[in-house]
Amino acid sequence: MGKSSIGRAAIWVNSSRCWGVDGLGRRSLAKRAYLTALELDGDNAAARVNLGWYLYLDGDLAAAADNFRASMAVEPSGAAHFNLALVLLAHGRGKTAREQYALGLERYGAEEARRIGVVADLRALVAEGGDFAKTGQEIDAYWP
Repeated sequence: MGKSSIGRAAIWVNSSRCWGVDGLGRRSLAKRAYLTALELDGDNAAARVNLGWYLYLDGDLAAAADNFRASMAVEPSGAAHFNLALVLLAHGRGKTAREQYALGLERYGAEEARRIGVVADLRALVAEGGDFAKTGQEIDAYWP
């Protein structure tokens, strides 16, 4: 079994563990499992996206963005692309985030964005308040 196969097998096993332990409030254990998968296969795009998501939830926006970018460099996906845009928006980089959302919509489509939870994630960010009123209007424009 090659290194890539080992990494994919590890991420499959770790994914099951990660979702389960996160549901129990064990996010740090989930992140550690993704880090282990990445030690086995540093090019594992799925592990990068999932680790990036946990980092975003923990407020480590710079590290989350780095993981989403690394994932996109290996295997472009809607999840990595839209999550990077969300992180940029949360980090106060609205113009760059909007450009990323527009590019993501062009590449992956509005329905894919809705399917993977982009709309719900954006609405949650808007609900937090702050400078996201314009974002709420944009959500309504893209996903009425």
